Order: sequence, then C-alpha cells, then structure tokens
Amino acid sequence: MTNDTHDKLSLIDQYAHATLTKRELECCQWLIFGYSNSRIAKKLNISARTVEHYINSLKIKLRCTSKRSLTEYLRQKLNHQGKYPT
Repeated sequence: MTNDTHDKLSLIDQYAHATLTKRELECCQWLIFGYSNSRIAKKLNISARTVEHYINSLKIKLRCTSKRSLTEYLRQKLNHQGKYPT
C-alpha cells in the first residue's frame, strides 16, 4: 500500500463508529478497487475466510448491511474528501 493510499484510507477512520484496524484498512483499499475476497486474501497473504471476517467487522463498525453497501460507503467517503476518482 502506498503512503498516499494509506493517507486516503485513514480518512475513513474519521467517519467510523469505532477504530479500524490496519488489516481492516488494507481490506478497504482492495474493496474500493473491486477485488474479491480471495484476491484480497492473496494480496495480504491471509486466508479468504480471514478477509471475510475483516469485511464483516467493517460492516458492523461502519453500519453497512452488505459488502456492496460497504464498498459504496467507502467510495462515497473518499469521493467526498476528493480522494477517489470518479
């Protein structure tokens, strides 16, 4: 993850109802770009089941009901901050 991407993703934390972990933020990065759980797992060198756990945790923390709504929420927050290209 580049420093610029990490800085962008750290902005999400301002909107979170709880603190996001480093791994959750890393999952956010790849979700925004449309990666599947298995592809995220390969990028992070963890199991797809662990990625699923992180995504479920993110959904709870960010009050999203689905992976799709989570991805849309993340993109919206970054776009609102001028950090996500449209």
